[in-house]
Amino acid sequence: MNKKIISDLIRYAYEKKGINAKLLKSRKRFVVDTNIALAKCIKDNTSLTFQNVGFIFNKNHATIVYYMKQHNLLFKTDSSYVKDYQDYKKYIEDYNVKYNKGKKCFEEDLSIYLSKMNQLREENKLLKDELDTYKKENETIKHELKRLSKFSNW
Repeated sequence: MNKKIISDLIRYAYEKKGINAKLLKSRKRFVVDTNIALAKCIKDNTSLTFQNVGFIFNKNHATIVYYMKQHNLLFKTDSSYVKDYQDYKKYIEDYNVKYNKGKKCFEEDLSIYLSKMNQLREENKLLKDELDTYKKENETIKHELKRLSKFSNW
C-alpha cells in the first residue's frame, strides 16, 4: 500500500465521518473509532510496524497496539463500527492495493483507476437519464395539477 492510497483512505474516512482538523485531537468516540478502523486496515494491508502506523496518526506505538485490541472488541459489539471498517477495507480492496513496489504497482493502480473511471462514467450517464425521466414526470404532474386546479377553483 503506498502513501497516496493511505492518505486518500484517511481523507475518505474523515470526510465521511465529518472529522476536521479541530476534531483530530479530540477524544470523541466517533473520532477514536474511525482511527481504530483506519489503523487496523492499514496494519493489515501493509508491512508497516506499529510505530510506523502510530506515526501516521501522531500516536505512540502502544496506542496502535491498544487500537488493535479495541478493534476486536468493537467488531464483536458495534454494528456501526463494523460497517465503517468494512467500508474502509472495501476502499482498499477496490483499488487492489497490496504491498507492491515499482512500476508493476503503478500499472496496476492505473489500470484499476481507469476501470473505475469508466464504471463511474457509465453510472453517471444512467443517473442523468434517470433524473431526466423524473424531471419529465414532474413536469407532467405539474401540468396535470394545474389543469385540474382550474376545474376545482384552487
